[in-house]
Amino acid sequence: MQFVCSHFLVLVILVCLCCTAPVMGANNPEEVYFYDIYAANVNGAAVYFDGEYMGNISNGGLTVRVISEKTRPYYRVKLAKDGYRDALALLPEPAGNLQHVSIFLTMTPSSSRTGTISLSSSPSGAHYLLDEETEGGTPDTLSDIPAGTHTVTITREGYKTWTDVITVEAGNTTEVFAPLAKERAFGTLSLNSDPTGAEIYIDRWQYGTTPMTIGGIAAGTHTVELKKDGFTDVTTSVTVTENTVTPVTYTMKPSDGLAGTSGTATLILSSSPAGAMTSIDEVPRGMTPVTVTGLSAGVHQVKLTDTGHEDYLDSVSLSDGETRTLDITMEPLPASEYAPLSMISLIVSLAAAALPAVCSSRKKSR
Repeated sequence: MQFVCSHFLVLVILVCLCCTAPVMGANNPEEVYFYDIYAANVNGAAVYFDGEYMGNISNGGLTVRVISEKTRPYYRVKLAKDGYRDALALLPEPAGNLQHVSIFLTMTPSSSRTGTISLSSSPSGAHYLLDEETEGGTPDTLSDIPAGTHTVTITREGYKTWTDVITVEAGNTTEVFAPLAKERAFGTLSLNSDPTGAEIYIDRWQYGTTPMTIGGIAAGTHTVELKKDGFTDVTTSVTVTENTVTPVTYTMKPSDGLAGTSGTATLILSSSPAGAMTSIDEVPRGMTPVTVTGLSAGVHQVKLTDTGHEDYLDSVSLSDGETRTLDITMEPLPASEYAPLSMISLIVSLAAAALPAVCSSRKKSR
């Protein structure tokens, strides 16, 4: 009896596992939607979802079952039947799993020899021209278009012109979609540097050394870098214009002996009087007023020299990214240093003034 019970228990466990395994393993994100398409006045019309055939209207309607992972699997429904104009409508987003969405359409008999054109483009907002007569913007629907062939031209700034010859059928809608291709424009960049021989990088691609003229550069803004041993790297933005040569010349600053040429601090120097020779960390930087960029964080030695004035020497501590302004008053040299020169000048002047009088008195005495 115990043996039978144990086998029965094993059998029950196996049955439970078999029943639950599919449920436990199920992890299907797909959902089921129903679209109820109604066209009471026409039976036999073909139903298309985004151009995909779904069936025919029967007894005034058709229910389309859709299984999809997308919350909105289709966007447009079309009904088509000979002798009738196509009927179009947008498909709304389903409310949820196993929910029904109802769409009501009315088909019109095609009594005339005209059709409809549905125009769209990617990107939208393009300008269209039909047979060099009718124009507008995409997307658009044109009705009462004579059956036959027509030329459609679609343009948009920055994109290549799209042209096609389409055929319009009486009573039907011809869908025209234009995938516009982006148009690329090119220009030329002429680069030079002082000194020459700097390596050229455009958008991080190496091209050669200065001076150099480079064609086939896409119109727009590019990052240009110049590198040369012993000089501070130059990095800037250059705008290239379509079918135009853009000349650019850069003066590269020496980096030997100057601490922090790759830094971000700036020192603005002015002096009274102006025109004093300036050096930072014993490297000449020009005459005041002068702006020195690319200094690293830390202490720098600033020296100003000017004729007739005492040298200015001081230490300046800069932080990373800091901009410091110094307005320096140069002190005149002491008067004693000028006394001998001034006395000599005075004696020479007096002697020159007295010389005519002395000569005159000598002539009278004779």
